[in-house]
Amino acid sequence: MNELITERLSEYHVQTAEDELNAIKEITQEIILYALSKTSFFDNAYFCGGTALRIVHGLNRFSEDLDFATNIESIDFNFNDYMNEVLSTLKQYGLNMIVKKIRDDNVVKARELKEDSDQWTLSFPSNKQLKKIVIKLEIDTKPPTGAIITKANLDFPLLHQVKIGSIETLFSGKLHALLCRGFIKGRDWYDLLWYIKKKSNINYDLLKNALSQIGPYQGQNLKIVDRDFVVEKLSIKIKTLAWKEIKRDVERFLKPEELDTLKLWDEDLFLEKIQKII
Repeated sequence: MNELITERLSEYHVQTAEDELNAIKEITQEIILYALSKTSFFDNAYFCGGTALRIVHGLNRFSEDLDFATNIESIDFNFNDYMNEVLSTLKQYGLNMIVKKIRDDNVVKARELKEDSDQWTLSFPSNKQLKKIVIKLEIDTKPPTGAIITKANLDFPLLHQVKIGSIETLFSGKLHALLCRGFIKGRDWYDLLWYIKKKSNINYDLLKNALSQIGPYQGQNLKIVDRDFVVEKLSIKIKTLAWKEIKRDVERFLKPEELDTLKLWDEDLFLEKIQKII
């Protein structure tokens, strides 16, 4: 394994096999971002989602996928324009990956990169059972209008710059997922607590456009999307949730020392917390 990667992995001070797997995935994600920064990718798109919060803003949970959105509607966007550079850069750091899965529908395009876990020097025997490390890249080529895009400088593996949605923009994307996602994802609710704790503002213009574009609010001709709207709709959603399932989804992405906090997760906690949305 490349010495720089070995050094980077040692910084995580992993305590469990799950912890180590998450660290390996994150290191791979960072190298992919670096590779994309060497191309024109960030002239046309920006980084968003939970992994953006984790890598750029220090969210204290791991994340699975690299999510992006194009700056403007770009249904002719093609991941293939960037994959050679991504694979080549990964190989420079000792990671031999292949593009395994391809998705190119009219709006969302995705690539799935896979590598053999035997390339890593692992600390936990249970991780030696893993056959592949999988990193998914997904991009929305018809994003709602209203996003605010900023720059972020990252240091690993070398200094580079990426484009990312502003905190207000990322919060709006998370709220859209919370209100509209058709399945349970505990990580969304973890991220909500993070945004509230940080007293993050909301890009209401973007949120309104997103709600109108896709999900259960589509076609409802929403007049006002503001704090009161968000708190009201989140309250309704919170009262329908199966908290055991939500906690089970998020626990594998948390550090061992944070797992006990999930015992506090219930309807009352979240109804209280959303009152602090600004």
